Amino acid sequence: MTTDFLARLRHEVSLSVVGIREMVLATADRVNRSVQTLKLHWRASTIADQTDTLHHQLGTALADLLARDTETPPDAVDAATRAATAQRLLADAAARTRLLKRDLAHVESLIRELELEALRDDLLKIQHDLSARGLSLRRITVAPQSAADGRPVQDLPLEPPIRLVALLRGPTLVPSPESVVLRPGDVVLLLGPSAAVHHTVAHFIEQDRVPA
Repeated sequence: MTTDFLARLRHEVSLSVVGIREMVLATADRVNRSVQTLKLHWRASTIADQTDTLHHQLGTALADLLARDTETPPDAVDAATRAATAQRLLADAAARTRLLKRDLAHVESLIRELELEALRDDLLKIQHDLSARGLSLRRITVAPQSAADGRPVQDLPLEPPIRLVALLRGPTLVPSPESVVLRPGDVVLLLGPSAAVHHTVAHFIEQDRVPA
């Protein structure tokens, strides 16, 4: 009996150590991702400041050229020189602005990638929490000629445990969707017991594809 107890104790301690290690690694990964995101936001802010400074310097230089014209009427040669100077300033500013915009676009793409990684982690945690409780979150697109097509959300025959937690129409999250009439292409998020959600899918898909 003592041997069995010690074996179980070692097993539980081993599982605890593994769990703690995974938790520490996950926490370190989140912290590292947050630090990277903050650095990238700082970089994006710096690029925006550099762009503003560049435009301010260009405006000051052009204003100085115009001020010279008003103080001393230029001859033809002087006017051509100043026009060439203005063109050079504009071309240089345009080239530098394009480079800054390219850098900013790259930084913003890196920020989006980090945010997507964080979102995937959050969704996996949500899915794990729901599965542990026998629940499911299902994303469904309303199909043409389905039972839900043309019906208000409040008239859908959803079983009491099931909730329609969100309705997406195109790029828009529809607020208070209860009275909204569903149409093909709408995306609904259903939350409820896994078995009940599975059977509810039939209301949103084509009739010849209803799951058994």
